[in-house]
Amino acid sequence: MKFGYHPLTDFYSPKRMLEETVAAEKYGFADIFYADHFHPWSTSEGTSFAWTLIASAAERTSKVRIGTAVTCPMLRYNPAIVAQAFASLASTYEGRIFLGVGTGEALNEVPVGCGWPSGKARLEMLEESIKVIRMLWNQEYVSFEGKHYLLKNANLFTKPLKPIPLYISALGPKAANIAGRLGEGWITLNLPEERIRQTLLPGFEAGIRARAADEGMGLNHSSMPLKIAEIIVSYDKDSTRRLKRADPSRELFHPRYSAMK
Repeated sequence: MKFGYHPLTDFYSPKRMLEETVAAEKYGFADIFYADHFHPWSTSEGTSFAWTLIASAAERTSKVRIGTAVTCPMLRYNPAIVAQAFASLASTYEGRIFLGVGTGEALNEVPVGCGWPSGKARLEMLEESIKVIRMLWNQEYVSFEGKHYLLKNANLFTKPLKPIPLYISALGPKAANIAGRLGEGWITLNLPEERIRQTLLPGFEAGIRARAADEGMGLNHSSMPLKIAEIIVSYDKDSTRRLKRADPSRELFHPRYSAMK
């Protein structure tokens, strides 16, 4: 088991995020996860742009791995641009960059003029986006015509020096299946244990079995996708300050955002 650190990019300034990242590496955290949001979940200081933070943080650190939790690689982004951005990062900071992806949230897409497709459509877009990203990372001059995306002889002239781990966020069984089939890891939240064990984990494991069947390989423990759980923690020796620091999390349920979802 390894421990990562997820600075609250929705609540604090970029400067503070970088200070926390440097401290997290100093005290032994293995990975840093940045939320990739346009609008913050809260009305605090946020939000910091994740891709800029990744580059700045990688310059200030030497060992810790850094990536997103998570980027929505569609709608306000074109997956080809996501592929280019993370290929550039990975070629600069070799072996230290990962990409987390998911189906997104309305608060990030609607304000910039994008629609908000159904959950089914966004799952389709996610799968197709992952395919586009991987093709551009690994192939030359790619032409692709999918249901949602089109490439015409597209090429990344700067490709990753090493494979970029691609982690997939899943809070439902269908997305968990995609994580098992297509990802190097599955990102989820500290949901009720019953939901994880009875609903999400079976979908994830079914995806792993489907991938093994498609690749004509048996299940290899050493190559199994990672399971990554995000847990919200507020720490202080003083109980009053500890509760006060947890206040921003309560704003996740701000009606301005719940109405948009």
